[in-house]
Amino acid sequence: MSEFTQEQIWHVTRSFNRLKAAHNDFADEFYFILFERAPAVRAFFPDHICDQSRKLEETLELVVQNLPNLAVILQPILEMAERHVGYGATPEHYEVVRVALFDTIVQMTPFGLSEPEVQAWDLALQSICDLMVGHAYSLAS
Repeated sequence: MSEFTQEQIWHVTRSFNRLKAAHNDFADEFYFILFERAPAVRAFFPDHICDQSRKLEETLELVVQNLPNLAVILQPILEMAERHVGYGATPEHYEVVRVALFDTIVQMTPFGLSEPEVQAWDLALQSICDLMVGHAYSLAS
């Protein structure tokens, strides 16, 4: 599991607070981007995405709050990875989702992201994806 520096944690947290304070349609925009780029993944989601949007926002907030100590939320992250295998997600889907989520964060964060914020988000999202894929697909093989 990746360790994050205090500076990286600060950049993710600061930009996430701007994103959250904007009360924008972050999750809706994320799913729009995801389904536009990867229409085949639409089948993995319910017709009405409202509950899923709420879960995405809650999960993202939980991850950001626990970046200083991801071990606190390790078990729920690993369980989520296992559920995704059951839904039919493949390791390739994680990259599509990661990039769509990253792009949505960049696009929807008020005042944009600084280069250190971009780098910190990229590391955080990649670390979570690597953790989930590494766990879920080691069990599947």
